[in-house]
Amino acid sequence: MTDDRRPFDAILFDIGGTLVDEAPPATPTDELVVSLLPGVMEDLTALAAVTRIGAVTNTAVMTEADVRRLLEPSGLSALLEVIVTSVDVGVAKPDPTAILRALERLGVTASERVLYVGNADTDSAAARAAGVDYVDVSERAVWTTSATN
Repeated sequence: MTDDRRPFDAILFDIGGTLVDEAPPATPTDELVVSLLPGVMEDLTALAAVTRIGAVTNTAVMTEADVRRLLEPSGLSALLEVIVTSVDVGVAKPDPTAILRALERLGVTASERVLYVGNADTDSAAARAAGVDYVDVSERAVWTTSATN
């Protein structure tokens, strides 16, 4: 038996506004440009060395493959073991389906050992509904646990 002291089996991130600058609504996909937020590559590289990481994001038309193509030049795609979009699951956050699908794909069954990082009320609501801990990285900077949701 191993002594696993990692606090989380997986950390999932929202993408727009959390890992990259958020594009204005209705921006055509061919005009999207990835601008990483400060420290993202360094932080995710360090986290990927100790836990599984992925992303869950709302999009109007993009699938996982589309998002990966967009993120590829930045190097971010390679760090994310899974990406699940609202298009992939047919419903947007705050519905928890995308988070639950990401956990399923990662093989993680203990939701209390998962952290979701986002920047919007829909992220917080989705995390609560999925039963996972949540950190808000907007200027509000709020931490909620699944036990207090």
